[in-house]
Amino acid sequence: MKTALAFALLTVCVALSAGQSQSHGNGQPDCNDPIHFTRLWRNNWDPNSHFRCDTAGVPATLVRCQAAFIEQEQRCGSWEEWQWRTPFDPPHHN
Repeated sequence: MKTALAFALLTVCVALSAGQSQSHGNGQPDCNDPIHFTRLWRNNWDPNSHFRCDTAGVPATLVRCQAAFIEQEQRCGSWEEWQWRTPFDPPHHN
């Protein structure tokens, strides 16, 4: 009985967490929205690079830093300054 209850609880937890996926892409904007040109966009998969929109309708250019990209200050910096932040993708224009 305890095993069946534990299994049922585990099943419910897995089902609930599946509906709250935190999946995201690499953070590269498509540069089709004016907001994409207002800032640099971090590369969600590589903390020492970011994306910059130069031309409307052309995917953003990858820019590499010597060390880390400091997202909150929008600049390259040292690993001592870098802090992990929750990744997110830029808004997409529909």
